[in-house]
Amino acid sequence: NDQSVFAVVSLTKEWQKGRAEVVYSRYETGGGNTVNSSIVDDVSFYAKYRYDQKWDAWMSLGWNRRQAISDDLRVSPDRDFTRYRVVGTVTRNIFPRLDVVAQVDYIHRKEKRQLQTDPETESLTGFISLRYNFDPIVF
Repeated sequence: NDQSVFAVVSLTKEWQKGRAEVVYSRYETGGGNTVNSSIVDDVSFYAKYRYDQKWDAWMSLGWNRRQAISDDLRVSPDRDFTRYRVVGTVTRNIFPRLDVVAQVDYIHRKEKRQLQTDPETESLTGFISLRYNFDPIVF
């Protein structure tokens, strides 16, 4: 099968101090002349809220699944990858061009394989930084 299909659906809601968005996308490919096909589903949720002139909060939730389907299991076994992700960010404006940013990022990945063990990984990262906002360069 040489056909590929791609679709995206999104819903967005805006408030005076915030914004939220939900996005679903799906991509299917027949693999062309190869023995592999793939299907990718992705659901994401984004939210941003501005408390006042100095504080912002941003959050992202995501789920992603990718299936690799083989026509010939001797060449390549079927696989199923799933990922969950949560990101949270808080920004505090100190001076007109200087912000303090704190972020936490959690990712959980799982892979299902035929005839093999299923690896699973988790990662948690975070940082606190200073961000300077330069003047825009006009061309």
